[in-house]
Amino acid sequence: MLRMEVQMVETERVRLSLLEEKLTDALTLLLQLRAKDISRRVLGTMFVDTLDVCSKAGHGPAHALQVVDALCQRLLTCELLGEGAGSQTAGGTQRGAANPLLISC
Repeated sequence: MLRMEVQMVETERVRLSLLEEKLTDALTLLLQLRAKDISRRVLGTMFVDTLDVCSKAGHGPAHALQVVDALCQRLLTCELLGEGAGSQTAGGTQRGAANPLLISC
């Protein structure tokens, strides 16, 4: 019985460690975007859009790691991270992206 409890605690520790790592990654990416003078509105829209997609997919509070992972992916694929805000349009997208494989925010 004690062995099972220790295993459950270890599993939870690993899960929380992964969650902490992903949250750190997401916050780092958000700070990088903010340092490029990306507007709060654009950052907020990206964040809320990610939450909307995750909630429609059934990722609730119990799936926090999947939600944070989705946010990291959204931020990593954002054209705004690779370039400055110089060519940003009103909708938060950019024109003339250097990498056509990047998904526009």
